[in-house]
Amino acid sequence: MAEETRGDRSLERHTGADALLKFDADMGEDTGYVEIPVTDVSWTRDHTTEDIQHNGSQTATLTTTGIRFNGSFEYDGQNPGLLDAFLNTDGTAAASTDNGGRPTRGTLTIKEDNNDTDEEVRTISFKRVQATSFDRSYPADGVTNTSVDFEAEDMMITQED
Repeated sequence: MAEETRGDRSLERHTGADALLKFDADMGEDTGYVEIPVTDVSWTRDHTTEDIQHNGSQTATLTTTGIRFNGSFEYDGQNPGLLDAFLNTDGTAAASTDNGGRPTRGTLTIKEDNNDTDEEVRTISFKRVQATSFDRSYPADGVTNTSVDFEAEDMMITQED
């Protein structure tokens, strides 16, 4: 009989609906967070490498020269609080003179849950996140949709026990 090698199979059925996304603006005061009811979220952790040859060897040694974090998420509907948080607006145009039109930096958190037990499995936190683009669609026969691309300076993954 084959030995079980997969471990906890309940985590195999993890779906995007089980992820909760929050954004907390780093504005020097506790402004709270904005919860984002996303329809899709994705992220990437890229490692930049270079090969180095030394000691007369023809075999290259790979060295990591940089790590980059980026991603995107989508949501349906208006959610004006989210745009205000990301763009640091006070209900006026995004090119506010207070911040020169620059997007707000903050912490973006994704919490993943186990489908079967509803227990939290892991938390992924992106630090010093900055939105790089907002794409908004107003279909005549559907619901407004917004897509946000972001970059982050740091990332932490906390595994729950």
